[in-house]
Amino acid sequence: MKKEDLLKIFFVLAVAILSSCQKENTSTTGTTPPPGATTMSGLKIDPKFDFTNTADIAVSIQIETTESRPTPHLIRIYNANPGQGGTLISTGMTSPELGYTSVLRLPKALNSVWVENVVSGGIHTYKEVAVLNNSVQYIFGLPSPVRKSVVVGDPGCINGVTRTISTTPGSIEIKAGEDVSLQAPYIGGITFSGNGTLRICAAATLTYININGGAQATIYVSASGNLIAQSLNLNNLNIYNYGTAQISGGLNVNNGSRFENHKSAQIVSFNNNQGTIFNDGTMDVSGSSNNNGTIINQNLMRLSGDFNNNGSATIDNECRMEVSGRFYQNHNLTNNGYFLVNGEVAFNGGSTTTMGGNALFSVTNNNGAIGKATFNGDIVGPITGCAKLSINHTTIINGGAHFINQLDLCDADGTIEQLNITLPSTVTRCAYFVPASSCSPSDGTPPQTVKDADGDGVPDDLDEYPNDPDRAFTSYYPNKTDYASIAFEDLWPFKGDYDFNDFVADYQYKIVSDAQNNIVDIIATYKVRAAGATQNNSFALALPVPSSSIKSITGYQKLGHNFTMNPKGYEEGHLNNTVIIVVDEVNTYFGDALMNTGSIIPYKDMAPFTVTINFATHIPSSQLIPPYNPFLIANQERGREIHLIDHKPTEKASLNLFGTGNDGSKPETGSYYKSATYLPWAIEIPVSFDYAYERKEITLAHLKFADWAQSSGTTYKDWYLDKPGYRDATFIYKKP
Repeated sequence: MKKEDLLKIFFVLAVAILSSCQKENTSTTGTTPPPGATTMSGLKIDPKFDFTNTADIAVSIQIETTESRPTPHLIRIYNANPGQGGTLISTGMTSPELGYTSVLRLPKALNSVWVENVVSGGIHTYKEVAVLNNSVQYIFGLPSPVRKSVVVGDPGCINGVTRTISTTPGSIEIKAGEDVSLQAPYIGGITFSGNGTLRICAAATLTYININGGAQATIYVSASGNLIAQSLNLNNLNIYNYGTAQISGGLNVNNGSRFENHKSAQIVSFNNNQGTIFNDGTMDVSGSSNNNGTIINQNLMRLSGDFNNNGSATIDNECRMEVSGRFYQNHNLTNNGYFLVNGEVAFNGGSTTTMGGNALFSVTNNNGAIGKATFNGDIVGPITGCAKLSINHTTIINGGAHFINQLDLCDADGTIEQLNITLPSTVTRCAYFVPASSCSPSDGTPPQTVKDADGDGVPDDLDEYPNDPDRAFTSYYPNKTDYASIAFEDLWPFKGDYDFNDFVADYQYKIVSDAQNNIVDIIATYKVRAAGATQNNSFALALPVPSSSIKSITGYQKLGHNFTMNPKGYEEGHLNNTVIIVVDEVNTYFGDALMNTGSIIPYKDMAPFTVTINFATHIPSSQLIPPYNPFLIANQERGREIHLIDHKPTEKASLNLFGTGNDGSKPETGSYYKSATYLPWAIEIPVSFDYAYERKEITLAHLKFADWAQSSGTTYKDWYLDKPGYRDATFIYKKP
C-alpha cells in the first residue's frame, strides 16, 4: 500500500474516533435496553442480503382488441383501491399495439396494486392485480357481453317436481305428465314415453334420448347441472341449459325443436334444420356448422370453423358473434351488435344483411387468416345513425351488391381491391367511429370533439399537460401523497452506533414524462429531518445518465464552497453520472450539529425545498428508476462517499477506502458499502421514517427489524410501520 494511502486511512480513523467521541448522548428519554435484547452486532446476516425494503417490479399490461387501428389507452397504477383512499404511483400510455410496460420501485410489503385502464371519452376500468415474482401482469380482455332477455326461466330442481331421483339409477324412463328431477350423477339413456320433463341437477352423460309415440319432451339443465353427450338429435325435444352443456359431437336441432343456452355450452358442431338456437350465455362451437333455421344471439357466440347461413335461414345477432373461418351469408342476417369474421366472408347473391345503429361487422386477418370480404348481396344500414363494415385486408364488391342507407365502409389499407358498382352518397369511407359497448369494441377514429391541442398524440382529456407537446403524464415515488426516507450512519468505513440518525431526509419524486413515457423532468421535494452527527456532512444524488443530458438543475441548497458546480447545476468532473449536491453542508443548513435526535437540543423544523431536474434529452423511464442513488459525503471529504448497499460510488469516490476499517466491500464483484458482518451504513424506507434517539440502536426502537434482517427480508416486510408489537416507543425520537 502507498504511504499516502496509509496516511489517508489513519486520518479517516482519527476523524471517526473523534466524531464518535463527540456524538453526545443527548437522550435521557430512552429506557435501558432489556436483558437479552438483539443488537446490531449480534445479527446473523446472509451475505447476499442487501437490507432493501423495496423491489423493482416489472409491469406488463395488455389491452385486448379486434381493432385494426386501436385507440391508445391510459394506464394508471395505485398502491390500493383509489375509490377507498389508494394513491397514484405511475401514469403512462399504451403502445400502438395496446401494450404498456414499465419498471416500478414498490415496497416489498405491498402485495397488490390497482390498475386503471382509461379510454378517451371517460370509460374507466379498474382491476386489483397481485404482485407476484417481482412482476405485475394483467390483460384487460374484450368487453364482456351482457344478456338482454330470458325466454324461459330456470325452474330449479324442487318446485313442481313429481319425482326425484337422488341415487344413481340403471336407466331412466319419463312417463306422460311427469316432471322428474335428476339429482344424482348418471350415465345412460333417457326414454320419454309421453310428454314429460327432465331436470338435470347433477352431472348427466346421456348416451341416447328416445321419444316414443310422437311425444313432446323438455330437458332443463339447472344451474347445478352438467349435460354431457357425444351427439344430440333434437326431434320433438327442447333443451334449456342454465348450467353447462358439453356436446363432443354434433348438435342437430330439427323441425321446430329448440336449443337454448343461458350459461355455458361447448359444442363441436351444429346443424340447425328448421329449428331454433337461442343463446344469451356463452356458446363455443369448435367445428364447422350450418344454419337452416333461426339463430338468436343475445350474448356471446363463438364459432371456430366455417359457418353457413343457408338459403332458408335467419340470424338475429343482438350482441357478439365471432366466426374463425369462412362465413357464407346466403339469406337473412340482422346485426345490431358486433359480428366478427376472422377469415373470409361472402355476402352471396340473394342475401340481405341488415345493420342497426352503431353496429359493427369486422373482417380481420389475425393469426394468418385471409381477412377477405366479397359482396354480392344487399347490405342495409340504418336510417338514423350509421353502421360500419371494417375489413382488414381484401375487399371485393361485385355488380350484384347493393349498399343501402347509412353505412361506413372501411378497408384497413385504404384500397378496395375490386369495386364494380357506384357506391351511393350515404356510404362513407372510414369516416365513422363506433364507440365501445358491452358487446363491441370501438372502431375508427374518435370524433373531433376529442381534441389534442398540443399534437402529441394524447387526447386532451387524458393529457395532464394538454398545451405542452413535451409533457403528458406525471408519476410519483413513493406515491402522490407520501414520502420515503433515507437514513445514514456517517462513520464509514468504520461502524457507527446504528441509530441511523446521523442524517435523515424525507423525499418525494414527481416524475414528468412525455407521450412515449420518456422522462422530461424530475421534481424532487426534500425535507431534512435529522442530523445526529458532529461531522458537517453533504447529501447528494447520483443519476445514471451523463451530464450532457441535463438542461438545468435548480433548487439545491449550496451554502459552502467545497464543491465545483457546473452552471447547469450539477457537480463537475463526472463522465458516467449526473451528481447533484442536494445540501452541501447539512449542519450549516440546520445551524448546528446533532439536530433533532435528542431531548436536550431544541427541535428545528426545516421547511421542505424542491430540486427540479430538467432533461435536455428525454430519458427512457427504464434508465431512471427512483430513488436513484442517494448518498452522503462524510464531513465534505469528497472521496468518502456513503451509499446504500451495492450502489456504486461515483467517479470521485476514494476507492482505496474499500476494505479498510470495518468495511467488507468487494468492488470486483459489485459488492459495495456493507460491513465485514454484512451490515449497512444506509437504509431507505418507503415511508416517512420514525428514527431512533441518539445512540439507541434501530433494533431497540423497531422490534421487528432484527427478525426481518435475519430472515433476509422474508418476514416482517413492513417492520417500519407502527403496528402492535412492532415498536418500543421509548426509543423512537419525539419532538421535544
